[in-house]
Amino acid sequence: MEFFIEHYAMVFVAAIATTGLTIMLRAFWVTLVQAVLIALPVFITAQALIPFFLTLQLILTALTLYKFLKAIDMNYQLVLEKTHEKDPKLIKDEHRGSRFSFWKIN
Repeated sequence: MEFFIEHYAMVFVAAIATTGLTIMLRAFWVTLVQAVLIALPVFITAQALIPFFLTLQLILTALTLYKFLKAIDMNYQLVLEKTHEKDPKLIKDEHRGSRFSFWKIN
């Protein structure tokens, strides 16, 4: 029996990294979707569905990397605003720039 993980090791490594990033971004629903995407190819042995799972995994990885880079940029902008090097946009209206989940960055 051939395993999905053996043939697509780099995609599996990307899936593990994506899971860690979604936990750091506090995107718990996305973490659940990621866990399903990791577990599903192990239980479903239909070879026709493997390209579909690979495509979904790569899309989710790319979207997570984009959201992670946006969160880093938001943090940098927040530091600039709090040190008065930039006009406040994130910290106005008593919001202070804090977020529970960085998945919802505009």
